[in-house]
Amino acid sequence: MAVQLYESHFVSLPSQTNVYNYTSFELGDGNHKVLVGSLQGKVTCFEYQAQQPIATDLPFSYIPTDAEIVAIDAFVRPPNGVLVGITLIKQDGMDRMQFLNVYGSHTDPKECFDWTRLVEDFQPCSLDFLPYHLTHAKLKGDMVFLLSGGDKKVHLYRLYPEDQLNVFREAENLAEFLPELCDCDLNTCIMRLDICELDGIRVTAFGCQDGFLCLTKVEATTNQVLQKWQSTQLDGPITSLKLFLENTTFATGTTEHLYKDQVDQPGKALLRKWKELHLVIGCAIELAVVYRSVMACGLNHPMPLPFSDQFDSVLSVTAADINWDNKNELLIGTYGQRVLVYQFQECDKVIGEDGSANLKEYCLLDKFELSYPVYCIDYVDLSGDGMKELTITSLCGIHVFQHDLDLAKEHCRRRLELLEEHCFPS
Repeated sequence: MAVQLYESHFVSLPSQTNVYNYTSFELGDGNHKVLVGSLQGKVTCFEYQAQQPIATDLPFSYIPTDAEIVAIDAFVRPPNGVLVGITLIKQDGMDRMQFLNVYGSHTDPKECFDWTRLVEDFQPCSLDFLPYHLTHAKLKGDMVFLLSGGDKKVHLYRLYPEDQLNVFREAENLAEFLPELCDCDLNTCIMRLDICELDGIRVTAFGCQDGFLCLTKVEATTNQVLQKWQSTQLDGPITSLKLFLENTTFATGTTEHLYKDQVDQPGKALLRKWKELHLVIGCAIELAVVYRSVMACGLNHPMPLPFSDQFDSVLSVTAADINWDNKNELLIGTYGQRVLVYQFQECDKVIGEDGSANLKEYCLLDKFELSYPVYCIDYVDLSGDGMKELTITSLCGIHVFQHDLDLAKEHCRRRLELLEEHCFPS
């Protein structure tokens, strides 16, 4: 493939998984770990130890063998504490019970990370609705779990240390934390939710089962809703969405001007972040779509991703700089066993109906095929060598793709030469 990745490892899962059953987190020492839940109540951890890949089935407490894991998510409590949330459904005859199990709520985050203690330290939260997407966000200085449900609502779960029991439970007043989610009269449940905060402004995007899409801009300190956009143009369930920046956080300039904006114009670099926040949407029926410059334009400038509807439903979207040009490419995973890679490139001038001119468009840079439908795509440094791996969860396993080391060495050499030229000009 053009981006020069090769599949280095594959881990078979105990049973099939789904689009909500993947999460990754980074500990204080820089080690990344991946957790993947299987539908038949198993959780697999994939990590590197001493540069060797290790896959382990973790025996999380109170997950019955006949229970179905719906979603999994995790976040770090600095320096070494981890909270893991797992939603599950247990069928008992004609009765059905739903739970959110939270692991690690009583573990001291200052202690060394220990899987044995984590999997046994659990707190069950009974649910009276079907769970869907489980994610997390930092609100009012605290990390919280956000869970969308079949009751067409989003539920927020947080620690209550003031109870002296470190209890983890649902917040009674969602409007206190996310007012933008409280005045939405939804017809169906929320399938995906993403939250991003830039310079005190919180951007929240969510997509629903009927194709409804909502984007809001909120002043984070006062929780005042500044602006809201809604769209019903998508025909079919919104399977995935992601807020992303045009440039990576490593550098804001191009390769030829590495570090220039950060060194000479830090204020300009921050303004560029505001203009370059975009939203990519994956739909079960239609083309995947990118909404450009959502901080300024909301949902007014959609750009479809060509050919993204030709390999069955789009199930996963993410943004990652996989060709090391300091700009994020878009990776689209489909049920048709394909991963599509898109790049924002110069194109022939196209005049729109409103008279505007498009000088750039998203072009299909590359695509490659897997043996199973693609459910989740992530780009993290699992091996700890400073070079990220492309981690893909498919219907039956975890695929790890690594960069070609010779190309990485040559790229690193060019970067060092550019850095030397900038810092020590002749």
